[in-house]
Amino acid sequence: MRADALHAAVVRGDRALVRQLLQAGADPNAQDARANTPLMLATDAPMVELLVAGGANARAEDTQGRTLVGRIAATASREEPRVQLLRAVVRAGADVDRANRAGETPLEVAARRGDIELVREMLWLGARVPRALEGTSIRAALPMPSGAGVRLAEEWGWHGRELVFRRLHVRLTTSAAEAVSVPLELGSPLDEALNDGALELALDGPDDQPAPAEVAQQTESVMRVSDEGPHVELTDWKTGRSAWTVAPALAPGRWQLIGMDALPAPFPAFTPGELEAAFERGAPLSMEDRSRWLAVLRRSPEAASPVIHRMRIRLRLASGAVKMLELQLPTGC
Repeated sequence: MRADALHAAVVRGDRALVRQLLQAGADPNAQDARANTPLMLATDAPMVELLVAGGANARAEDTQGRTLVGRIAATASREEPRVQLLRAVVRAGADVDRANRAGETPLEVAARRGDIELVREMLWLGARVPRALEGTSIRAALPMPSGAGVRLAEEWGWHGRELVFRRLHVRLTTSAAEAVSVPLELGSPLDEALNDGALELALDGPDDQPAPAEVAQQTESVMRVSDEGPHVELTDWKTGRSAWTVAPALAPGRWQLIGMDALPAPFPAFTPGELEAAFERGAPLSMEDRSRWLAVLRRSPEAASPVIHRMRIRLRLASGAVKMLELQLPTGC
């Protein structure tokens, strides 16, 4: 039996064939030309469990001295179920702290890549924090439109053995005036910190040095109709805007952003009839859903209330140029 048949079956994810080959006597620890064992090529937890049950060594290393744990740490793919894969191989006996030939542990590799998800999972699995990482921060890049003129990242830091969210990090790449929209995910650290008033902002210029600026904030509210959990928002109707409020500086290039509750946006006056008409005309709903929500509104007028829809962060640079970040809060149900 050719030694690479099992490798090929693992790459294809064909568990039935892998099981058949193992039962026929295929060596679960055979190495290919790059010293990869079949286990090192596994991309999901069931395949790991199948190979380990067939005798695969979870501590085997490739030519760079990496076990499967180290390979997972070095992989940038978002398509593989990497957390489940990591858990499976560690349960099978792989050392979560095994350094590669360059002396880096999997935790250091994942931290260097800004892979917050893997770093937190490795800590949960018992990985130690190397002394070289203590006191450092990790920046995880946020997706941005091309040509936005800024780069955004979530910045994390160590608190003992725990990785905690620190601040929103902004790096300017151009200084021309422009606005950048930043949609937030419900329950993300950035979203929670913004709501809790615990969000810091760090601002660097193109040379990576702290950029002198004035940071001011403004909130915008829209009308929301809620019904014991579900809600819908009239984003194209009237809006309320708060006054611009300057954020306090903490250090050169760093500011403490003001919490949502401290920047209330006054909402324009309206009558119940105006609201119903706007809801019937402008809500992004099917006719059936619109009728249901109109019934909620007529039954309980108090179900309608303004809610903050976005926060604007104005960066007025020393050059006089202005950049605007629009943090869009999660909406709709």
